Amino acid sequence: IFGWTSTVYYFYGSDQTNHATRNIKDMRNNGYAIISTLFTSTSDFTTAYNAMPAVVDIVIINQHGQPTYVDYMDLSQLDMTKRIRTFVLLSCNAGHLWTGSDSIALQIANASYGNIGHLIATDGTHFRGRLWNPFRGIEIKGDSTWKGFIDPSLKKSASSQGFIKYRWNGTSYEQTSVGKSFSSVRSLLTKVGE
Repeated sequence: IFGWTSTVYYFYGSDQTNHATRNIKDMRNNGYAIISTLFTSTSDFTTAYNAMPAVVDIVIINQHGQPTYVDYMDLSQLDMTKRIRTFVLLSCNAGHLWTGSDSIALQIANASYGNIGHLIATDGTHFRGRLWNPFRGIEIKGDSTWKGFIDPSLKKSASSQGFIKYRWNGTSYEQTSVGKSFSSVRSLLTKVGE
């Protein structure tokens, strides 16, 4: 009996190539089918994203971000009717919980009108294993950059929740932390049921 293989559409920016290459190799070696795309402009990303089929297993975006945007991503140009089981934003602070409804994670989730089963985003700065120590994995930290996006009156009570899962419940997206540190992107996917 053959096992079911998830297909991953992995999009990454040029300065993320080394980490993306390592993540893609690890996932391929562990049974994922990967379709990878290097993008260097909004037009590149939009064209590649919109060319995906109508139903997709997993989308990973490995690109710089802030609480309210990801570089080269223009939601108004993206086909948000695609049914995506799992959408992962490996972008710093893309799921910043102290940003509220303006966070890029919630912008994407809301624009999809429930077409994304669950979305994973970072409530903090995304750190990856160094190339000389690839086993460090991935982790999210509430560092000074993360704190810089918080209203000063709230900083004392604020703490990073790590990787946040936004799960569609039929009417809205529920938010839960799935952890702050994983040995790999693959182990993060395993944690969320992929």
